[in-house]
Amino acid sequence: ATSDSVWSVPFSLKIHRYGTETYGAMNQLVPLQASCIGKTARLSAHLSTADAVDGGAGLTLQMLGGAGEILDWNHMNDSKIKLSKPWQTYSITLKILPKTAFISVGVMLEGGGTLWADDMKLELID
Repeated sequence: ATSDSVWSVPFSLKIHRYGTETYGAMNQLVPLQASCIGKTARLSAHLSTADAVDGGAGLTLQMLGGAGEILDWNHMNDSKIKLSKPWQTYSITLKILPKTAFISVGVMLEGGGTLWADDMKLELID
């Protein structure tokens, strides 16, 4: 990896569009403890982009029910990262709903370009 493709050594996640895919994504499911219901989750990460066009790039945070259904979501729709941007810290929040069983955290690149992500962190802020 080159010095501009990682935030912290040795690796960063990279999503790059090679074909005509609509989007590329990486996510992880986090089981939820009942004591977290009603609190707010904050997902943060260092992100960088190169030639991100179309929909752009960003963090994804979803509250999922026990059968995997999406109860609520935040995909940075109002603040997607576009074009070429250097490393910067981004964060999004979402209230944890009563029927939430899992939190899905990740990153997504919609359209062409490249997205790098590093040092992703999920935390409760209240």
